[in-house]
Amino acid sequence: MMDLELIDEILQTRPKLKGDQLRIILFLLKHPGASVSELERGTGISKSHVSENCSALYVKGILKRYEHSIGKLRRVKYFINQGYKAKAI
Repeated sequence: MMDLELIDEILQTRPKLKGDQLRIILFLLKHPGASVSELERGTGISKSHVSENCSALYVKGILKRYEHSIGKLRRVKYFINQGYKAKAI
């Protein structure tokens, strides 16, 4: 039931979000700091679509991302923008 209320609130602030974008937002509300791979496993959305949707949500200001590199390995973690979360909850 809580997820339905969150979807309703999010749709009021961002009515044109796609279904996969909503699934990513809901997952990140429960699992902040998830990587693309974790989002893929947790939502069932393909990795390429997770990346595409996270980039779109980042550009819209809904998500924040934290990037760090270790050698050639680049890790990106996504978080809900706290300003957006305050409106959505």
